[in-house]
Amino acid sequence: MADLLDKENACGQSLLKLTSRGSAILAELQRLSSNIPKVFYEIQQQEGQQTGYGKILFDFEYLKNIDGYEDSIQTNMELVELDNSFRDTYIDLLERFYQLFESIYVYYLDITELLEQIFEGEFIQYTFDSLIQNEEGKKIVPELFYQYGVMLLLTDKLIPGPIRERIITSYIRYKNSVQEISNINDVCKLFKATGYLPASYTKSYEYRPQYYPEDYFSRFGFDESIMESIIDQVKDGDIYSSCAAYPSPQHRSVALSQQGSILYILLFFHPDILIEKKAKMREIVDKHFSDNWVITFYIGYYVDLTTDWKPYKAAKKAIDNTLDLDYIEELSQFHLKQLEDCYNKCQNFLIDGVLTEEYVLEKWKLLINTIRESNITVRWLMLHVNSDMKAVRDVVTNGLKKKDILSLLLITSKFESKLTEKLELLINQKNERWDKDKNECAFRMDQLADIFGGKMNLGKVEKNEGIQQWFEQLRDQIKNLTFGDITYTGGKINQFIKALEDMEQYLPVDIDHYIKHYLEDTRKDLRHMNKISSNITPNQLTHLSLICDLSYSWKCLPDYVELMQDKIKKYPQVALLLKSTFIKLSCILNTPMVRIVQAQSPDLQSVSKYYSQELINFVKSVLQIIPQQVFAILEDVIILLTEKMAKIPTKLNKNDLKNYTQYQERYDLANHSYRISLLTESILSMEKYLIGVIEINPKDILDEGIQKELIKLIQKILNRVLVFKKGTIQEFQEKLQILAKNLEGFKEAVVYIQDFISTYGVKIFHQQFDRLITNYIDMEQEAFIQNTFDIDFMFYEEDIPLPNVEKNKQYGSVNFMGRLLKQILNLTNGKNAVFIEQSLGFYEIGTGVEIITLKTMGLLYKCIGISGLSGLDQFLGFNISTTMRDIMKIYRKKVTKDGERYLRDSFQKLSDLTNSGAGFEKTIAELQKNFGGLIQSLVKPLQQIGHMILIRKLLCLQLQLMSKVGSKRLYLCLENLNNGIINDVTNRVYDQEMTEEDIQKENLLISEAAKLCSYIGMTDPEKKVYISDEHMEALPMLMFLVTTSTIPNMDLDKKINILIRRGQYNKPDQKKQSAANSNFQGFQPVYFMHGVLGFLNQFHPDNKDVYMGFLANQIKCLLNVNQMLLVQSNQEKDKKSQYQENVANIFLYITLFDSLLNVSGDSRNQQINAMVPIELINTCFSH
Repeated sequence: MADLLDKENACGQSLLKLTSRGSAILAELQRLSSNIPKVFYEIQQQEGQQTGYGKILFDFEYLKNIDGYEDSIQTNMELVELDNSFRDTYIDLLERFYQLFESIYVYYLDITELLEQIFEGEFIQYTFDSLIQNEEGKKIVPELFYQYGVMLLLTDKLIPGPIRERIITSYIRYKNSVQEISNINDVCKLFKATGYLPASYTKSYEYRPQYYPEDYFSRFGFDESIMESIIDQVKDGDIYSSCAAYPSPQHRSVALSQQGSILYILLFFHPDILIEKKAKMREIVDKHFSDNWVITFYIGYYVDLTTDWKPYKAAKKAIDNTLDLDYIEELSQFHLKQLEDCYNKCQNFLIDGVLTEEYVLEKWKLLINTIRESNITVRWLMLHVNSDMKAVRDVVTNGLKKKDILSLLLITSKFESKLTEKLELLINQKNERWDKDKNECAFRMDQLADIFGGKMNLGKVEKNEGIQQWFEQLRDQIKNLTFGDITYTGGKINQFIKALEDMEQYLPVDIDHYIKHYLEDTRKDLRHMNKISSNITPNQLTHLSLICDLSYSWKCLPDYVELMQDKIKKYPQVALLLKSTFIKLSCILNTPMVRIVQAQSPDLQSVSKYYSQELINFVKSVLQIIPQQVFAILEDVIILLTEKMAKIPTKLNKNDLKNYTQYQERYDLANHSYRISLLTESILSMEKYLIGVIEINPKDILDEGIQKELIKLIQKILNRVLVFKKGTIQEFQEKLQILAKNLEGFKEAVVYIQDFISTYGVKIFHQQFDRLITNYIDMEQEAFIQNTFDIDFMFYEEDIPLPNVEKNKQYGSVNFMGRLLKQILNLTNGKNAVFIEQSLGFYEIGTGVEIITLKTMGLLYKCIGISGLSGLDQFLGFNISTTMRDIMKIYRKKVTKDGERYLRDSFQKLSDLTNSGAGFEKTIAELQKNFGGLIQSLVKPLQQIGHMILIRKLLCLQLQLMSKVGSKRLYLCLENLNNGIINDVTNRVYDQEMTEEDIQKENLLISEAAKLCSYIGMTDPEKKVYISDEHMEALPMLMFLVTTSTIPNMDLDKKINILIRRGQYNKPDQKKQSAANSNFQGFQPVYFMHGVLGFLNQFHPDNKDVYMGFLANQIKCLLNVNQMLLVQSNQEKDKKSQYQENVANIFLYITLFDSLLNVSGDSRNQQINAMVPIELINTCFSH
C-alpha cells in the first residue's frame, strides 16, 4: 500500500489539502482580528440611546426588521453621510471578514463531505478505522477536527460575538441583498453571538455562559461515535512519536503535550465524556495532565483546565486530583530548584573551551538531558504563573521571580544554539571524520605489520610473521568496515578494540613504547568511530528541535518584554544573548507550516510571511529599548550643546582659549557619547540571521528603531511648542522662534551622534521630518473630508506617532499642522488684518504691526521646512477647493429652475444694453431685489477664498526663494521644463492620430511636472483650477451683483492707495457706522477681490471681460445720475456725495482688479479705457 501522504494517494492528498487550508484560515483569522476597526468596540449605550456609530452598526436584530432600521438611517442626513463614509472606508475589510467566516463554514462542509466519501468507500484502500490506525492517518485525521475546533474558539476569543454580528450585518447591508451572499444563513447560524465575552472586550473579566463551548461546537458538529473513535486513538497512543525525545516517565506530559492540546479541543465535540465518563477522563488526565493544568491549545494560546473544566463533573473530578496544594507546592519547589541547577549547568557548559567537538561526542547524553530539563522547567514555570486560581498561583510564584525564568530561557537558548551548531557540524562531517579515523587505523595496522615483518627496523622488535599476519588481517577488516549498518559496524569495532587490548597484553613487557602508542591511538580512533556512528544521527537534531520548542510561550512572552529591556538597559551586550532566543522563537512556524509544506499549498508564502512578520515585530519591540535609551541620552546632549557649551568661534585669541575649556561639560558629553556607543554596539556587532522566512539585518533594525524614536521626538517638540493659547501676534512669533531654536539644537545633536549610531544624521532627520509633516497634512485633509476626528477614518503610515485627537478638538484640528494653519488664518482675519500688495504681507489694522510677511515665512521655514510650507500650501488649496464647491452648493440650493431662466434672460438683457442708462440700472435693481439672499451669502466665501489665496502666494514665494537658493540649477531646469510644456500645450495643433499610450505618457509628464512645480512654489494660486465640471448661469453678472453690493462698504486708504473696509480705523466705541458697515465688520476688499478673481478663473476667460464690462457700465450709470444731481438743489448734496464715492470706489476697484490681471499677464487695460469715460469722471469730481 502506498504511503498515505504520497502524491498519488487521493485520500492522503485530500486530507493534506484540508489541513493545510485550515492552517491558512487560522493565520488569516489572527491577521484580521488585529485589524478590527475600533468603532466596533466603541459602540456604547448612553442612557438607553445609541449614539454615533451605534445607529448604523447593528447586530442580528437588524435581520428581523430590515426596513425599519433602514428607514431610521435614510430619514437622517447626518446618518446617511456617516453610513456612506463608513461603507467607503471599510467595505473591502468587511468583505475579507465575511470571506473568513464563510471559509470556516466551508471547511466544516469539506470535512463532512470527506467523511462521507470515506464511509461510502470511495477510497477503496481505506476505511475510517484503518485510516486512523495508519501511521500518518492517526495524526492528520484528528488534526482536521482539531483545527476546526480551534477556528471556532479563536473566532469567539479574537472576534467577540457582538462584533461578529455587527460585521456580518454591515456586510449584508452594504451588499444590498441577502440572496446574493453565498451561505449567508448558515454563516449567521454558526457565528451568531454565543454569549461568551473575552476580557479584551469587557475590559475587566472573561464572561462564559452556561453550556459553553459545547453548544457552540454543536451548531455544526460531528457524529459522536466518530469523535469517540478519534479521541480514543489520540488518548491511547503516542501518535507523534514524541516520547523518543523524552525517555523519562517524569516527562510524559510534556512529551504528549501536542496530543493533549488536540484532546482538549476534541472533547468539546463529545461533551458527554467531559461530563459522565469519569474513568476515561481520569485516564486522560493521568497520562496528559498529571503534573500540569495550564496548557496551550494553539501556538501560545493557553487555558487553565481547573477553571475551563469546572462545569463538567467527570473532567473536574479528574483534574482536581492534581490540585492538591501540597502536590502543587512540591512541583513548584522542584522546578524552583531546577531553575537554579539548570542555570548553573548551562553557564558551566558555555565557558570558553568546554563545548568542544570531543566533549559533545563524549557527553552527549549529559548535554541533551541538561537542555531537556532546562526547557521543561522554563515551560512549567512560564505557563503556571498564569494559573487562574489565586491560591494555586500564590503557591507557584512563592519565591519565584520572573526575571529568573527569563535568565534561564536566555542562557538555555544560547547553550542550545552552540550545541546545535556543533551537532550540525558533526553530522555534516561525520562520514568524512569516520573515514579519516578508519584510514588512520588501517594505516597504523599496516605500519605495525611492517615493523613485525622486518620491513621497518625499530630497536628491539624481533621479526614475527604470525603477528605480522594478524595485523594485516586486522587492517583488511578495518578497511572493510562500512558506515551503513550502525549496529553491525559498532559490534565489529568493539571486537577490534578488545582484540587490540589483548594483543597489547600478549606482546612482551619491554616492547618499544612506539608500538604501544600506535595501539592506544588506534583504540582511541576506533572508539571515536563508534561514538560518531552511534551518538551523532539526524534523529538527534529532530529530538533537539522538539525539546527546544518554545511555541507555547508566544502569548506569555509579552509579559517578559519589559524584563528583557531592563536587562539591555543595564547590560547592553545582553542583546547578543537575546539573538539566540529570537531564533529559538521561530519554532512557532512549525505547527502551521508542516501540512502547508507537505501539501505544497499556494498559501505557503502568505502564512509563513505572517508568522515571520509577527516574530520580527516582537524582536523590534524588544530591541526598541536601545533607540529609546539613545534618545533619552540625546536629550541631555541637546541641552549640553544648546545651553551649556559655548560655541568656539573660527578665530580665537589664545589667551581666551581657557574660557572655552568647560571641563565638566565636555566630560559629560564624552560620557553620553560612550553610553550611546555601548548601546548601539550591541546590535551592530550582530550578524544577519533568519527568523522564519525573513532575514533580519540588525543594522536595519537599529536604523528603523532610530527613525521611529526620531520621529516621535520631532512630533513631541512640534506638538508641545505649536500651541497658541493667547492667540496674539507676539505669542505666534515667540513660539516660532522657540521652535526654530529647539529643532536646530536637536538636528545638531543628531549630527553629533551619527557616527555612534552608524547612520547619516541630517539625512534621517529630514526624511522623518518630511514623513511626519506629510502624514499629518493628510490626516487634516481626511478629517476635513470626512468631517470627523476619528483616526480610524484617516490614512497614515504605521509607525507615525498619532496625535492626541481629543486634546486637539478644542482647536478644531487633528494635529499641530492644523493648529498652525488655523492660527495663521485667525491672525490674518479681515477683522484684524489687511493685506498690502506692495509690501507682500499682512499688517494689523490700526497699528501697522507686521503679522505675516516674507520674514515670517522665513521663520516658518526654519520650523517646518520645505515639506511643512508645501503641506500648508496643499491644505490651503484643498480648503479653497472645498469653499468653491460650497459656493456652488449655495447657488444650487437658492436658485430654482425658474430662477436660472430669469438669470439667463436678465444676463442677455444686460449684455444688450451697450449704452448706460435707466434700463441697466433698473434691471440691476430688480436682480438685487430678487436675488438679495444669494448675493449676500456669497460675500463671505469669496472673501475666504481670497484670504487663503493671499496666504498661498506668500508660501509659494518662500518656496521659490528657498528652491532658488538651495538648488538654483535644478530650479532653472524645472522652470524650463514647465515653460516648454506650457508652450507646447498652448501653441501646437494636436495630432488626431496620437495613440492612447502617447496620450497617457503626456498626461503623466504633465502630472509629475505639476507636482514638482507645486512643491517648490512655481505656481500661481490665483490661476489654479480648484473645481471642474461646474456650471453657473450668468456667472459674470452674479459676481458683478455681489461686487456692487459690497461697494458701499469700501473706502480708499490714500496713504497706501488700497481699498479698505469703510470705518475700519474707527474705534470700537465709535457709533458712526452705518447699518451696512455693521454687517461687514470682517470684510476686506482686497481679500474679496482676490477671491472673485480666483473664482472667475475656474471658468471660461471671457467671463472676466464680461464682469469688467458690467462694472464699467455701472460707472456710466452712476455718472449719469450724478450729472442729474448737479442741476438739482442742494438738498441732494448728500446723495450726490454718496454717488461720487461709489463711482470712485468702483473705478478704483476695477483699476486694482485689472492690475491683478496685469500681474498674471491677463490685463484688460485698453478695454477699460474704451469702456470708462475718464474725462467724465474728472468732470464729476471737479464739482
